[in-house]
Amino acid sequence: MQQNYKKQAAIEAAKKVKPHQIIGLGGGGTIAYLAEELAADIHKAQTLRFVSSSVETENLLVDLGLNVIDAATLTSIDVYFDGCDQLDKELNALKSGGGIHTYEKALACMAKEFILLGDVEKYTDQLNINCLFTVEVVPYAIGFISDTLKKSFDVLHVVVRTDTDKKNISTKRGGALLDVKFQNFPELSALNQIKIWPGIIDHSLFYKMATAAILCGPEGINHLSIS
Repeated sequence: MQQNYKKQAAIEAAKKVKPHQIIGLGGGGTIAYLAEELAADIHKAQTLRFVSSSVETENLLVDLGLNVIDAATLTSIDVYFDGCDQLDKELNALKSGGGIHTYEKALACMAKEFILLGDVEKYTDQLNINCLFTVEVVPYAIGFISDTLKKSFDVLHVVVRTDTDKKNISTKRGGALLDVKFQNFPELSALNQIKIWPGIIDHSLFYKMATAAILCGPEGINHLSIS
């Protein structure tokens, strides 16, 4: 997304925030702009409380002087904002790049509203093979889950995500990340159900979770919602 589109989306998203709300924020550049936009309204910001699925965003919130609280103390939040890699007309989304989808889903489920932010290039009628699908697994299930994915779907390859030293990336829960490239994208409800497979912590498909989206591009701002 071009930088001006990110900021445009953030400015529009900030209008959704009301005083005294508990706001959840994901990660990425658009969310960073949103945090800065909310902090700029000093009087409103003093009434807000924040939680985040991203360490980087949480650090930014603290640096901006905003009130960050522990999500574990909450049963619900008012609005959760996050970006995505791809979203469709039903607001199903893939959120694979950051590898923090388990935390993101927890906050999204706690939220009364879950609003996706992005540029128009992220939009597609149907989710497709242009984006990876990521699965967080317990490390000893890497081989089993990789093999089961290949047997269950039309998979091009499954790769364990590694760092610059070629070591397996470990999430905060000690999980490994499997990046899956499909030859044909599966039916969404079937793909969503793999979360029940033993060894899987969660996956990066956000199926029937978002309530709205704000997309920005050359033609301006588009608001999407589930009819």
